[in-house]
Amino acid sequence: MATDLLDLLRRDHEDLDKGLTALLDPDLPIPQLRTTLDGVRLGLAAHAEAEDIVFHATLARSSAGRVLTLVIDEAAQAHAVQ
Repeated sequence: MATDLLDLLRRDHEDLDKGLTALLDPDLPIPQLRTTLDGVRLGLAAHAEAEDIVFHATLARSSAGRVLTLVIDEAAQAHAVQ
């Protein structure tokens, strides 16, 4: 299950990267630009929410406690900036 989850997170990152790259295309027609932007917005929101749920569930089961909390907080802050 952990591998499946990591695969999903990697795929989300790749899809979002493709969407962000597409937004930089100066030849992208306005309707497609709007659709792509909507997709990126939705993808970012859904991805951040999913990671938050997964990280908090992992933290709750972890014996690494404080160290893992710091790593998760750092990742969450990086995502919030993006």
